[in-house]
Amino acid sequence: MTFKMEFAMTRVHWFGRDWGSAICDPQVHDCTPVGKPCLHCDEPIAADDSGVIISCMVPGKNPREPVHHECFFRMTQGGVAHVEERCSCYVKEGGVKDIDPEGMTVRQAAKAAYMAQLMKEAKKQTIH
Repeated sequence: MTFKMEFAMTRVHWFGRDWGSAICDPQVHDCTPVGKPCLHCDEPIAADDSGVIISCMVPGKNPREPVHHECFFRMTQGGVAHVEERCSCYVKEGGVKDIDPEGMTVRQAAKAAYMAQLMKEAKKQTIH
């Protein structure tokens, strides 16, 4: 007996302004979901925000949830200490345990991680 399996290619939809990511394909651009809460930080999406609509399998959540693009970065790439390679992933003895800066909201910490990555990339460009 032979089974044929088919897999659907799911494309991540995005909203807002193009932030230079490969994810920003014009064919999958959606309207900005103003007022809906971000899946990561729970702050409402504003009219001038950019981000992605991701598939969600969290009980009580919609199957497609918006996420600010900085929050999506934080969800997938880690916090400031991870981007700066100061966490226990990189420093085995004495690595930082709290990878987000103290006193920041979840959204502020996501923006800080995204900015840390931009600074890291800019530094690499000036070295080469």
